[in-house]
Amino acid sequence: MNVLMVLDSMASGGTETHVLSIAKKLKDLGIQVVIVGNPGSFETVYSRFFKTYLTDYDWSKAPEQEWIRKYKAIMTKERISLVHVHQTPSGLLAAIAAKELGIPLLFTVHGTYYPKGELIRLLQEASAVISVSNPIQEYLQGLGFASQVIPNGVDIAEYSPTPADPALRERFGISKDAFVLLYVSRLAWQKGTICKMLLRAVKELHIANHTQLEVLVVGEGPQWPEIRELSTRIEQYLNRKFIHLVGQSTEMPDFYRMSDAVVGTGRVALEAMACGKPVLAAGNHGFFGWVEPGVYRLAWDCYFGDHQSLRSCTLPVMAETLRRGLHNTAHLHKVGQAGRDWVLEAFNAEIISKEIAKVYEQAIQDKGRSME
Repeated sequence: MNVLMVLDSMASGGTETHVLSIAKKLKDLGIQVVIVGNPGSFETVYSRFFKTYLTDYDWSKAPEQEWIRKYKAIMTKERISLVHVHQTPSGLLAAIAAKELGIPLLFTVHGTYYPKGELIRLLQEASAVISVSNPIQEYLQGLGFASQVIPNGVDIAEYSPTPADPALRERFGISKDAFVLLYVSRLAWQKGTICKMLLRAVKELHIANHTQLEVLVVGEGPQWPEIRELSTRIEQYLNRKFIHLVGQSTEMPDFYRMSDAVVGTGRVALEAMACGKPVLAAGNHGFFGWVEPGVYRLAWDCYFGDHQSLRSCTLPVMAETLRRGLHNTAHLHKVGQAGRDWVLEAFNAEIISKEIAKVYEQAIQDKGRSME
């Protein structure tokens, strides 16, 4: 079986990390994976494991027929059995190419952020659809489309609670006694707003004498300039350096390991827990809070605040939740250890990849029957 994974780009993000983790496990199952997408920080990582095709599609312009021809050429050359898409607009163009060649198409829906018109068009073309969470499945049902829930899979060997390299803290001038809060996300839309809220909450905690707090922000996006300006203003007001803006990175396991707690949502939450770190969940939909064993099911149903939430994400809520966590760091450490066990049980990429492989096989069989 030869599968073409189609991405808008090979930038570092949740979708791209998911594709990497799953594709490596699919390869172990004997499935040949080819990846195509615009250049990005993950392209060298992808190319170490898979055959890759770099595109230079400008999504603001539309020589669509040219790109449909290019996708068809790749599918033909690589003898692709199934096309697996994750995003629009790349998925829409690949869907047209696959349809013209009679190749089945699988669409994994990662959120509710897709433009609705593009989402519906791609759902109409898909041979099979995967939702990464229960709320996404419900959302698609509301649009009239069925899907199968298969969660994000995490490579538990790569994302593991091995000791952190002290050199990473030293790189940022962070002492071994500091409590490091890590925020990981694309700095856009509501997630950029959450980042700014986190920085303001940490400012309030510093004023309240929690001066051991340091913040690392990993990610880029349109709100990067605002966040950089806000960081500068906060540090000038407090006359101390404690906010570190990293940008995009392919060293995520190392950043998780060096942190004491992670603020994030979706796949970030799963990766952090796989590394044994406590997670304060807040996402596009709203605020969830600390992800502890007693609320795992609820956290999953909310997709850690990305697809559903318990309340709005506000500065007082963020600051108070962080303050309560800091008052019992021993408890947070136990929460992190328990999170690793949950990920092993429910989100192991090795198990998830086998579920996806079954969907591949069924989609190919169904396509063959429909063409008889």
